Amino acid sequence: MPLKLSVLLALRSSLAFFLLICPIWSLSQSKTIFIYKPNSRYTYKRIDHPVEPVQILNNEIIETLNKKIDTKFLLSTLTDRIEEHYIKEGIANNELLQWLKEHDLIRRNLWLAIDPHLDEAPKVLEIFNEIRLARPKYFEKYAHLAIAFSLVYDTPDAITSSRYRLIWCVDEKQYLPLPTMLEVYDYFTNPKNSKWFKCKIDKLVWPLLIHLVDLDLNEDERTWAYNKFRSHPKPLWESYKLIKYDYDKLLRRPKLGSRAYSLENLFNPNFGGVCVDQTHGSSRVMKTFGIPSIKVNGHGRFGGIGHAWCGFLRQKGSRYFFDFTGRYNQNYYWTGKVFNPHTRENTSDRSMAMMLDGALVSYYKYIVATSLSRIAASIEEKHPLAAQKLYWQAIDENAYAPEGWKGLAWQMKKKQVEKDDVSKFFREMFKEHSDHPDLSLELMKECCVPDIVASSHTREKHFRSAARMYKDRPDLEVDLRIFQCQSLFKEGDIKNAVNLSSKTFAKHTNQGTLVIPLAKMMVEGTADKSAKVRSQCHDILHKITEKQFPKEYNGEASVAYVQMRELIDSIVLE
Repeated sequence: MPLKLSVLLALRSSLAFFLLICPIWSLSQSKTIFIYKPNSRYTYKRIDHPVEPVQILNNEIIETLNKKIDTKFLLSTLTDRIEEHYIKEGIANNELLQWLKEHDLIRRNLWLAIDPHLDEAPKVLEIFNEIRLARPKYFEKYAHLAIAFSLVYDTPDAITSSRYRLIWCVDEKQYLPLPTMLEVYDYFTNPKNSKWFKCKIDKLVWPLLIHLVDLDLNEDERTWAYNKFRSHPKPLWESYKLIKYDYDKLLRRPKLGSRAYSLENLFNPNFGGVCVDQTHGSSRVMKTFGIPSIKVNGHGRFGGIGHAWCGFLRQKGSRYFFDFTGRYNQNYYWTGKVFNPHTRENTSDRSMAMMLDGALVSYYKYIVATSLSRIAASIEEKHPLAAQKLYWQAIDENAYAPEGWKGLAWQMKKKQVEKDDVSKFFREMFKEHSDHPDLSLELMKECCVPDIVASSHTREKHFRSAARMYKDRPDLEVDLRIFQCQSLFKEGDIKNAVNLSSKTFAKHTNQGTLVIPLAKMMVEGTADKSAKVRSQCHDILHKITEKQFPKEYNGEASVAYVQMRELIDSIVLE
């Protein structure tokens, strides 16, 4: 039901007040931390001593948040508050501020996009203004693209970080020169190019575009890709398979040799590459055609060094969604890791897909949800009930934005959520996460525990609901059952723990590496039990493994099978 006018006006007034009265903390001590991953040429980034511009401290004002907030006013006031913070830090020039004042929607999107934990705000604004002044003609039309460039390029190695991701056995000298930022911006905003781009770049929002602006191809490579694939009869994602697999590279004798690491050479059947090169090549082809794309890596059922595949934005009718190519379902690569050029972190491809779907379904509701959660996080220590209201509204606005769910889970762990609301949390989670179930598993591990859900019957009910939701995701079901059985072992319910883990192991044995942690839990959980129980565990694992486990890969014993046999043979029978 809509709020009465008098209540709404009071709420608007209060919200403006609490956002604008609170003190502004200094960023003068902040600095960027670059964390170098061993044996890698790319960086992660973090801001040391980050300061959240939104600090809400007034007790009386907080109480007004118990009512549902007018979201349009929320975004407007929050934008004002963040802008004021950076003005007082002296990092926004007056001419840019005046321009933003005249372009309120762009202003809102820019300020809300800056993450105090990840972004160098002065550099973000500098890059944004540089693009605005250098390329005024199409700037407003491509404002989200400019924001994406600003967020990715605000720290060193923006493009090389993405370029080097996963690549191995390639010397630094083999890479071709990088394009400049404005060169890539011009490429994506050129009206001639937009005619054959597969996505309407001016219609995409910055959370998607950060996976486009990291294009590292110079003009010659982009031209080659255009000529090669402009009239290609198959979809662009099929380009993954067009890079011939080079088995010699596995022996560190790549056919490419010391030649340039270019698209032309990768797609040359005389050279080619391995899965990481197929992923790199296909993702760069798709970026050339205006498709946001990512490089992903993960492990399948056979174990070993793993695999790499490509994720990309795909369109079906009027709807965009993220899809994958080169994932090879027969090897069960259920999840992988993605390098995010904005956050400089490795994150789950499934989590990223959920977040991007949240932005695709409704960008407005996505930023409302993240903003509500942002305010909630800043007040929850002193005002947990008000924060809880905000988290619930965030979930109601956009169930694919994870911050609201995680905020409520944290409060449940601190026993700040009423029993009825705990039940509501699980109901909403099972209803909303069927298309993106990965977050629900994380929440189950946090919240489906005796301290939060006291009734064992209710916990069992939640486990059954989760297992039904994971019917097409054995990786999640196995992980869920590991968590559940660990609790049973801890409680001394050995019989049910062994029975449930055995059934799960038998159901998913063909998943290989996926069930090894489950088997390890069974072995460790029965290690101090009677010889009869240990023998039972041994016989179950041995019988099912020999019958269903993926034993061979490329004519040899799979790494996963060797690990499984070592685990079984480690069981002490006497």
